[in-house]
Amino acid sequence: LTDAINLQVEAVDRLLNVKISSPETPRAQLYHLATYYGELADVLAESGDGEKAYISNEEAFKLLIELVGESDSSAGYHFELARRFNTKAALLRDGGKGTEARESQGKSIAILRDILKVHPKRYEFTLELALSLGQMMDLHADADQVQEVLDTGDEAVRLVKELLNSDFDIENENAKQDRYRDAYGNLQILYAQHLERYATKDTRLKGLALKYYEKGAVQLESLVTSGVATDDIKKELEAAKARIKALGG
Repeated sequence: LTDAINLQVEAVDRLLNVKISSPETPRAQLYHLATYYGELADVLAESGDGEKAYISNEEAFKLLIELVGESDSSAGYHFELARRFNTKAALLRDGGKGTEARESQGKSIAILRDILKVHPKRYEFTLELALSLGQMMDLHADADQVQEVLDTGDEAVRLVKELLNSDFDIENENAKQDRYRDAYGNLQILYAQHLERYATKDTRLKGLALKYYEKGAVQLESLVTSGVATDDIKKELEAAKARIKALGG
């Protein structure tokens, strides 16, 4: 992670020097600077440095708001802005600010929905929306908002299922995309974990949790079988299998 942080800092410094030396910096370079700030924020967050991650993310925000103001029709600017709201929500959640985190996550979701109205076949936007809804599901769970957990979980899983049925890897005999299998498996298992948590309040949710654990495990198992599963995926699969057994599956 240290090497990744250093590389991102170097990239930011290079473009920042261009911006400082030229007041009329082209939008393309400003956008690259915004994405570098954003990527640096993500790496810093992963390393556990939430304070610096927040600062870097806010720098990306400033640039993106400026770019959106100048060219409101650019899907790329809006998409990156949605990603920055995602990161901000995660950082706020880590800081114990659940209400503000849900607000930020909600803005990300709203932006992605608007983009998809104009670009319904941009599958990367659909995947980002599904993942953003998955994060919102966690935030609702933190606040014990059961119905909202069910709503966001249902939609997140449905969106990735649609991707699995519509966007294939043409160069690999129209195989289903591994990244969608990964996302589909992860979201179903995440949903199952929340359902299991609420099963003591509503017994029908126990059976639903088991179903989602099983369906999620199938997707992750396919990644293991095809030889593309990471160690993290394998660990998640084993954990899901343990819960399936515990629930009587």
